[in-house]
Amino acid sequence: MRLNFLSFSGSPALGSLIALAGAVLVSASILVNKKIETRFTPEERLVFASLLGAPPMFALAVLFGGTRPSLPGAALVLLGGTIVAGLGNLLQLCGLKGVPAEEACMIGLMMPLTAMAVGWLVWSEAPGISAAIGAVLVIGATLFAINLPKRPS
Repeated sequence: MRLNFLSFSGSPALGSLIALAGAVLVSASILVNKKIETRFTPEERLVFASLLGAPPMFALAVLFGGTRPSLPGAALVLLGGTIVAGLGNLLQLCGLKGVPAEEACMIGLMMPLTAMAVGWLVWSEAPGISAAIGAVLVIGATLFAINLPKRPS
């Protein structure tokens, strides 16, 4: 399924703004999960997020003319959603238990770097110089932030 409004032919600035908004929302999600982790298990938080997130995504797909996937395509989406998104998010939620929110957000910054590395290794999409510089800055800032002296609570 492809969302036509997310196709930014010739507009990298707009695409970058949308990606930045996505990063802000992912960070907000991590912070919310840290706030409620004592009240719900990781499995419950994953199910709640999926149930709350699926209807708006489906509505966007219908609203902006997403195509219906074929049966093999639907099977791949189901498999990807279950294994990649479901298991990946569950591992993340379990792994972040007990990690302070500021460190959890810094760890969240590694997601785009991981995607970039996978794209490079699996699909031979070599990152450009600006991506490499950005990766070094993000890794450096993350290492700096998680090694700062802890403030008393």
